[in-house]
Amino acid sequence: MNELVKQLSCVYYERWGYDLRKLALPTQIFELTANQIACLKQISEELNGIPRFYEGDLAARSDYYDCKHTLKLEFSDIKKEYLKGFFFKIGNKSPKDIQRFRHSKTKSVFKAIADSDAIWDEISFLSKNKLPIFFMARKWIEMNPNGEWRCFIKDRKLCEIVPKLLNKSKKCPDEFQTRIHNYFGRMFYQLPSDNLIMDLYVPEDRRIILMGLDAWLQPILKRKFSVAETYIDGGY
Repeated sequence: MNELVKQLSCVYYERWGYDLRKLALPTQIFELTANQIACLKQISEELNGIPRFYEGDLAARSDYYDCKHTLKLEFSDIKKEYLKGFFFKIGNKSPKDIQRFRHSKTKSVFKAIADSDAIWDEISFLSKNKLPIFFMARKWIEMNPNGEWRCFIKDRKLCEIVPKLLNKSKKCPDEFQTRIHNYFGRMFYQLPSDNLIMDLYVPEDRRIILMGLDAWLQPILKRKFSVAETYIDGGY
């Protein structure tokens, strides 16, 4: 594994330590097998109108339905746990490119995976680099966009706080900055990398919630990035 892939993958939720996970919302995670990935690909093709590969092959048909059933059971357990819905990612990518965030039905998860190029790009990246592929589901909560902040961390120091939603006219209020800096001072040693992007939700009346981590490529590759490159998926 080269250094860049190592830096990109170290921020994935499955690599977070116990104490770091406690700072996030309730989350369930399971590893997708090679058969399940193949099954998801076939489900996606079916939903996009591509003929089924197993026509006339009873063994393949049976394997496909068995695998699909196991996926449905996994998603059913998640639905029972998070009755108000959940947000999901595969690897460190969510289906943001199709603007579908909240899920409460298995069909909507299958459809989001089928329609999202971001999800399949992530699966391709993980497969190419022989990394395990995890499905992560996080409890859904309603969030005020004004409480969503992105923090840039270099050499394990918090160097900038910006709005999550690229509203350049919005500055982080002093009160929030103080809360975020105090929060960072208590948890920075738990972070999996010296250089990364950290997404936080800062409600006015409750504790700060860690929403996600992503690699910050600018200090890693030692070159400047455009806004589009810098503001990558980030965690949620």
